[in-house]
Formats: sequence, C-alpha cells, structure tokens
Amino acid sequence: MKKFFLQSVLAILTLAFAPGLALCEIHVIHADGLFNFSLKSRGWFESPMNDRFFFNIVPEITMILEDGEKNTYMSVSKLDSKKYTQRLDGAYEKILSDISSDKNNYVFLKHDYEYNGIKFKDILYKDKNDLSNMRVILAKDIKKTPASVDDVLMVLFYYPKKADFTASDDEVNTLVKTFMFKTELPEPSSDRLLGKGADCAGEYVSLFEELQGNVTVTTGDKKRSVLNDPLVRIGQVIETRGGRVAFKLNDGSVAFLDESSKIEFISRAESKFSAGNMLFRTQQINGRALIRLGNYLKLEAEAGEFCISIAQAAGTNQSVARVAVIAGTCEISAAGSFKKTASAGEAISIEFNDLGKIGQTKTDRADPSAESADADKWAKVIKTNKVYEAFSYLDTLVKMNK
Repeated sequence: MKKFFLQSVLAILTLAFAPGLALCEIHVIHADGLFNFSLKSRGWFESPMNDRFFFNIVPEITMILEDGEKNTYMSVSKLDSKKYTQRLDGAYEKILSDISSDKNNYVFLKHDYEYNGIKFKDILYKDKNDLSNMRVILAKDIKKTPASVDDVLMVLFYYPKKADFTASDDEVNTLVKTFMFKTELPEPSSDRLLGKGADCAGEYVSLFEELQGNVTVTTGDKKRSVLNDPLVRIGQVIETRGGRVAFKLNDGSVAFLDESSKIEFISRAESKFSAGNMLFRTQQINGRALIRLGNYLKLEAEAGEFCISIAQAAGTNQSVARVAVIAGTCEISAAGSFKKTASAGEAISIEFNDLGKIGQTKTDRADPSAESADADKWAKVIKTNKVYEAFSYLDTLVKMNK
C-alpha cells in the first residue's frame, strides 16, 4: 500500500440546515497533513481501490458514493512534480492536453478561482461514447508560510451516465470551500463566521484528528465535533481524545491543545485549563490574559509564550501544574496562598489537590529552545496558514508596543 494512501479519518457528522432537514458530512484528513476536506452528501465511503485509473495516476485516496447504478467516484491525487511540474499552470496545461488528446472527450467548462489562499483550476469534460462526465479540480497552496506545501493536488469526480451530474454543485462547492493543505480547520459553507454572536470568544483555526480519537465541544448537555461549529463560544468545554486543535481568541491570543486535554471558556477574558498540555501565546495592549489552572490557580500575562501542563497523580486527588516560560513573563497565584512570577527561561511546578490546598512548589531553570522543541513535537501538525497569520498579528502588536 502506498505510503500516503488511505490513511485518513472519516467523521460522520450531522448538520441541521433547516427544521426536519439534515445532511451527512464526511470529513477526510490525510495522515501526513497533505489535505483536509469535507463532503456533504449522504453515502460516501472510503474505497480500497488504488489502481491507476484516470491519467495513469495512483490516487492518495478514493471514495465512492453508492447509489444503485449511479455510483459516483472521487479521488484525490498528488501530482508528480517531474511530470506535471510544481506550478498550477503547468499541471493544468498537461492535464488539459491529456484530456484533449482523446477525441472522445469534449471539454465544456474551464474555470479558475481562489479560496482561502488556495488557487484552483476546474475542468469539466464529457465522454461522447458513454455520456459520462468528469470534473477535474487542480489545487495549489499559494500562501507563503511555513505551513505551505509545494505539491499540486488533483481532485477528480467521475459521474457515470445515470449519475445526477447537474445536482453535484453543492457537493463540489463544499469540498472546494473546505479543501485546505496541512490541517486547516475548514471554513463553513454558510456565513456563520460573518455573524458572530455575543457568546463568541474566538475561532478554532486548525484541527488534527487521528484514527483513535476526536475533538469535541460540549455546550450545556450537548456534545458534538468541533467541525460542526468553528467558533469558540463562552460556556463551551473542549476535549481532545487523540486529536489536537488550535484556536485564536478575540484578544488575538493563540493556543494549541495536545491530545487528552481539556479547557473551558468561562468568559471573553477568562478560560479554565484542567488537563493535558497547552501551548499559549499572547500579546495584550490593555489588561492581561487570564487562564485558570484547575479550580484554584490562575495564570496572568501581558505578553509571552508558555508551555502549560496539568497532570493528576494516579489514584489520588493530587495534581501538578507546570508552566514553562518560552518568552515574556507571567504571574501564577492562588487566593490567600502564594504569588510567583516567572520569566523566560524559568519553569514553575505547583502541587495542588481538589480542595484547593497548595502543596510543594518548585522553580527551575528551563531552556526556552528545548521547551519550544518539545512542544513542537505535537503542535507542529496544527501549525497551519491561519496559525502563522495569527502569529504574525501578535508579532505586529509586539512591534507596536516597543
């Protein structure tokens, strides 16, 4: 089996678009972060086919929408740069030449567009013999960030004669709107991001879900995937089980959650981190960022980057919170107990129990480069275009305050 082939996640999600109407969404994530996209229609399933079908290319993943005689085939392929070049125009010219060289093919639409920093070229053509339709979408990441990739990817839809080709636009548009390189959280196909309500505390900007886990948000008694709503909302609890997620708060702060982590968004200015590992970066113009560590400790910072962890000792009610400062300064305190300040190159470890009793505290030297490298081992899979854009925004604030 090919190195990149068929190592993805299919998350079946229910999206309610109107009363009594629900559509099934399938989310596909490449194990190496090569692509990340959604489909809307009910019935798509992962196919084990990895033969050379269209253009003699072995696809990274193939999927089939099974519907009697009208089965629709979809594949995603990484184009060989030696044959197709790493330029979108070069790949387009070669694919179009291959299509046109077969006199049975009739090209009836060519289109190019851009969405979320991805350039697309779209070719629709028909086989005159069996009246089947093909839609080829070429995609290239054009953002110049460390998350960018050089590959041109090809998404191909094959519609047999009896397939409802004219009704496929919603399906294709959903894929195009959510198709991102690396592990970018897909943009919603509606305008939900435009009408942020009063309960919005930020946005989820990157996601990675592994086969053994997922990332869920709980609001009240309702728990669902973070894919269903890309907004961070006040009162939400987010938990990662084998997955990882990055989010940006309204104050510009950016945070990463490792697997087996939990955080609650209490208000626009305050959140509570209670388990796992978190990488947090902030730059405040007025006031301080506030993160509660469990129920009794709190971390406050005007600016900086911090590696934060909370672990519970097995079989006890005793936990240890650790904050390593990569850059900047923070203050950690507990009501009536203690207050400590840590700067870049320091790490504070604090023992506490469920009743708020503070135990041993310890301040050690910490190598910022080593701490950052350790965090990057798990955080790098969610450092996407949007994350680097958020970092750039914070860096701009730093320069403004100097």
